[in-house]
Amino acid sequence: LPVGVVGIVLAMIFAASMQNHFPYVPGRYPGEAPIRVDGPALSAEARASMEVFAQGLRDADASLRTLVEYCRASPRPILLVFFGDHLPAIEGNPYGTSGLTSKPLATLPPAEQYAVRKVPVLFWSNRGTPPPLPPVLSMAFVPGEALTRLGVPMPPFFRLAAEVSRHYPVITDRFTVDAAGVFRPEPPKPGDPIIAP
Repeated sequence: LPVGVVGIVLAMIFAASMQNHFPYVPGRYPGEAPIRVDGPALSAEARASMEVFAQGLRDADASLRTLVEYCRASPRPILLVFFGDHLPAIEGNPYGTSGLTSKPLATLPPAEQYAVRKVPVLFWSNRGTPPPLPPVLSMAFVPGEALTRLGVPMPPFFRLAAEVSRHYPVITDRFTVDAAGVFRPEPPKPGDPIIAP
């Protein structure tokens, strides 16, 4: 989406890849050397799914490397944001059988949901290291953080989202984390102020 800012044309490109997304079925990456995954608690179904997922990770890593090399060589300033937006839904419940979670993902209590929903986010620039992200942040607030680091004026929606994130850096339909880092196992209730006066 081209945006005109002080006579300079900027481009913000949002590209989402489903390349390493569910389903993780054997044979999904024909012609590639498989990656072997092992673990005594893994079922055969979970092991097969995790092997396919690992192949996708290898491909994603190689693609990221290619993209960074391209961006590094560009004379234009570039901010690259790279992340996975959720824990992969790997068949065979490897999270429960490995001890990562106490129950299947959909039935986890809020505190465990919070633990498994955390994903790493890479902010990379060909103009030096960008300032770090806050320690916890909902994915919905990442685009505004990117615009802030680029020095681009934010559209009204992102300004509102940035204001909400100052009070609730994590806000979901099951839990929140407030600005002090306090986890609450419920979302704001209807009528609760999300932005303090």
